[in-house]
Amino acid sequence: MKKIAFEEEWKRGKIPCELVLHDPPSDGLAIVLPGRGYTAKAPLLYYASKYYFQKGFDLLQIHYHDILPSTNESEFIAAVQETVRNFLNRHPYANFCIVAKSIGTIALARLCKWDEFREAKALWLTPLLHRDDVFQGLKNSRQKGLVAIGNADPAYAGERFQELKANPNLDLLLIPGADHSLELEMDIEGSIDILKTLLAAVKKL
Repeated sequence: MKKIAFEEEWKRGKIPCELVLHDPPSDGLAIVLPGRGYTAKAPLLYYASKYYFQKGFDLLQIHYHDILPSTNESEFIAAVQETVRNFLNRHPYANFCIVAKSIGTIALARLCKWDEFREAKALWLTPLLHRDDVFQGLKNSRQKGLVAIGNADPAYAGERFQELKANPNLDLLLIPGADHSLELEMDIEGSIDILKTLLAAVKKL
């Protein structure tokens, strides 16, 4: 295993990234898009990433937290897309999965339209279902995907979640009482059980 920290350029500056590589090289890449305040080191993303690394995927973690205060929404989306495009132009891969949390699902909805990601697997962790772009991205997703959210999450929209059942490409995981971190308030053991449930669902994907 080899870790490489680097910065990827986009039109307004640079975004810190981390690449975790196999030896010998892999033909699969897992792209990790964290939440606004939920980093790639936080439990959901850490263990999902670790699972895919153990399955043979290299990891590309995009740490865009520092640019969020100074970018608007369209600039954020452009920054993620430019980062991914520039990286793949230099480092082509054959197989992909994309793991996105919260604000990262805004970018994921765009990336799922790319031809190279047609066969990718997508993990939508606490997606922003109240947003039309994320909801439509999920409804129309061609990728085999897992949607995991709690009904105590402000981003949860019950009717929209039920509508996603019409997309046969999606596995849906609704966690009763879970918040935007997919945790139960004041219940450590219950929160750990949620993480185990999520990882079991990821393995089935």
